[in-house]
Amino acid sequence: MWLRISATIKKEYLTLTRDKAGITLLFFMPLILIVLMALIQDAPFRDYQELKFDVLLVDNDQAKVSQQLLTGLTNTKKFSIHTKYKEKLINDALAKKLVNEGKFQFAISIPKGSTAQVQNNANKIVAKLLSSLGMPSDTSAFKESHGLHIDIIFDPTAKSAFKIAINNAMEKLVAGIETDLVLSAMSEQLGTGTGDQQMAFNQIKSIEVKEVAAYDQSNGLTLLTNSVQHNVPAWTIFAMFFIVIPLGGALLKEREDGSLTRLKIMPGSYTLLLMGKVLFYVGVCFIQFVLMMLVGVFAMPLFGLPALQLGHEYFALAVIAISIAFAATSYGILIGTIFKTPSQSLTFGSVSVVLLSAIGGIWVPMYVMPLMMQKIGAYSPLYWGLNGINDLFLRHEGLLFIFPQIAKLLGFSAICIFVAQWIEKKSFQ
Repeated sequence: MWLRISATIKKEYLTLTRDKAGITLLFFMPLILIVLMALIQDAPFRDYQELKFDVLLVDNDQAKVSQQLLTGLTNTKKFSIHTKYKEKLINDALAKKLVNEGKFQFAISIPKGSTAQVQNNANKIVAKLLSSLGMPSDTSAFKESHGLHIDIIFDPTAKSAFKIAINNAMEKLVAGIETDLVLSAMSEQLGTGTGDQQMAFNQIKSIEVKEVAAYDQSNGLTLLTNSVQHNVPAWTIFAMFFIVIPLGGALLKEREDGSLTRLKIMPGSYTLLLMGKVLFYVGVCFIQFVLMMLVGVFAMPLFGLPALQLGHEYFALAVIAISIAFAATSYGILIGTIFKTPSQSLTFGSVSVVLLSAIGGIWVPMYVMPLMMQKIGAYSPLYWGLNGINDLFLRHEGLLFIFPQIAKLLGFSAICIFVAQWIEKKSFQ
């Protein structure tokens, strides 16, 4: 018994050590993975402490409130304020368009006359205080100021935790601005305020922070992101790219049992055989996509979660799904062609998909990653697919808008097929 066990151990050792590339990938690729995940997860663990966000500011007021708000945002050192885009002054319509297209995470719009309304309210508070102290005052000279609010326009893909953090920060800034204006009005007439006066200050809330959708809501679509809207598409794309494992294994089996050689010497073009293989696995991936979407729509509510909302652009959704399937299948063929043993193919294929998903926003949103990782992640095909689906589900765009993502996915697919075919032809010569 022990002789058989020792012989088996020796055989497995010899098999592994003979494949130098396979054993290198076995240990080297996980090292890359843990370093990469440490970089990506660093930002969420720091609670955005060192992140800086680009913010659009639409200043319709051009007075003290907007000036103090700009100063407050700048002093936090968390925001880079933009009042222009490509030398063009930002207005509400342009701000919504840029945010909805994902070029900025959020925008702030200050209504016209904000300073006048807040100042009017501050003067009225001071007049009431004077009257309560028995001093002459006329509160009727001041108009009531109701309904004043500062709009925050979020990217539809922004997560709830991010929006809550920004809303809280804005509430604090606005409260500070209101208090400063009231204190200024008080100091002009009375000097330092009393305790009763300070209580009156705390009751002031003439400006509210209000969230406004970046997209047109006239069609009845009001969906914002949630866990289902992010996770179902994201992990569906991840699963589709794992077609690399069975596809790469099938190619290796054909090569090992000699069937690939027989296919090559048969009359006809090898390219046609390759395309037949691609189309079959694209069909498999597309069926996988449809099933996962159905699970999101019908199964998620059974667990107390919101149902997946597919929007209205079903044709565009089918096109982006097929494009993702082409990219995943072509990548699997490339991996199965480059590597010559199952150990190499399966190790590199599976870990590389994990790496591409990690940098492509599948695990954590791209905007919380370090800037260097955002630049690298923009080249991940999983990011192109997820971004295209988010454009359909959350930004409520159509086929024309996601065409750049479709073109990238199909271009990536064409490059993979071309390289795989070139390698195979070269090895057969």
